[in-house]
Amino acid sequence: MSIGYIMRVGVLPAVVRACSAVGMETAPKLVSAGFGYLAQMVKSDYQIGASLKYANLPYSAIKEDHARLMGQLEEAASLKETPNIKSSDREYLEVSDVAGVTIARVQRWKAHTLGIRHKTSNVILLLDDGRVLLQQRSKGKDLFPNKWTISAGGHISDKDGKAPTADTRKALQRELFEELGLNVEDLSRFEVWQEEGTPNFIKVWEYERPILEYFGQLNELGSKVIFIQFDRNADCVGVEVKKGELSDAKRESLISAIRSAERSGKSLEDISRFRLKTWNEELCYYYVLKIRANELKVIEDELKRRKSDPNSNKSVADMKLVTLDEMVRAGQNLDTATDSLHSLCYRDPMPFVQFMDDVLAR
Repeated sequence: MSIGYIMRVGVLPAVVRACSAVGMETAPKLVSAGFGYLAQMVKSDYQIGASLKYANLPYSAIKEDHARLMGQLEEAASLKETPNIKSSDREYLEVSDVAGVTIARVQRWKAHTLGIRHKTSNVILLLDDGRVLLQQRSKGKDLFPNKWTISAGGHISDKDGKAPTADTRKALQRELFEELGLNVEDLSRFEVWQEEGTPNFIKVWEYERPILEYFGQLNELGSKVIFIQFDRNADCVGVEVKKGELSDAKRESLISAIRSAERSGKSLEDISRFRLKTWNEELCYYYVLKIRANELKVIEDELKRRKSDPNSNKSVADMKLVTLDEMVRAGQNLDTATDSLHSLCYRDPMPFVQFMDDVLAR
């Protein structure tokens, strides 16, 4: 839709007709509103056009995605901060459309409350012998505490520039230094897996039932359980028991409740003891970086230093070297997988494994 077309048969004629009907006193306000709407239409059409360059998707699919994102951003604008918001949650993230084009910015806590799609950049460090480096997340992490995940990664924020490809590598450069103490100056060393990015979806549900006083012990009535939903229909759900006990029958019953609510469009929080902790939709950019022996030593020395320094960054609890098969198995275990490993390894890990082999051979 061109601007000329809009001017001839769209907003402008409608504004002229409306002004004639309401009279001169109201006309200026109507003209202002009409041209504001025109500007919004032009901006939206321009953004959709930009997105068409980066994805093999029809115009209608991108337009529908933009409409959904605009609705979420409107809702985000009305959200009020609660006292438990951390300073890091106020960081602005890059809101991404389905084509990977940044169309807005939003604070992290709002993105994770409403499931607004944003970008992350992730790297797997590969050694010459074919092993990969996994990191163990610290126990203080909101998501996946103490779990093993990819080598390093994080959100793409306003710190990392605007270019669709350059910012992902710049984010990795920053995350690698912050998390592992490794400074990679040559960004071309990061080899990208899937230029268009990999969609990632999780909802984290907390289920808790208080203990009845006369029971006097922890059991299923006193359980506190975290459910990780890895897809929209809840086909894949991981479980972590934080307190009490959970029988196999109760586990399946609760997963079925999540699945039923998601597929019917009902609010799970309204019909049960579930509380939505996080709703995270991401477009993940995965990279592989082949590292040298001296770079591995830099990482090992930095981790030792941080463990001995009480004031140092403790976002990473530990590291370990594993084979590719071990990494895939970690990503396929729903109860222990992180979202980053799940996205790569759960359904069909072979294309990514082949890519890793190709990088190793170069």
